[in-house]
Amino acid sequence: MILNYQGWQHDVLVKSGAGKGFLYADQAGYCRFIEELAEDKARYIKAQKSSKRLSENYDAERLAGRVHDILVKGVARNEALY
Repeated sequence: MILNYQGWQHDVLVKSGAGKGFLYADQAGYCRFIEELAEDKARYIKAQKSSKRLSENYDAERLAGRVHDILVKGVARNEALY
């Protein structure tokens, strides 16, 4: 994965091996990264697997379910206090 952003998503991509974030104007960096992946099959395969894993970890429905569960537990705790 390639992003035109270097915030927390960049950190997640780099740590996982799934990709990298670049400054918006760094087209040479984008191209260099793609060339490196094309030349290193093991790195490319790692990026594929890591991307799949990240997509599962950051799945919107899964995250929404977790937020829902947290809110339900919080409400239940508050109700128990009253």
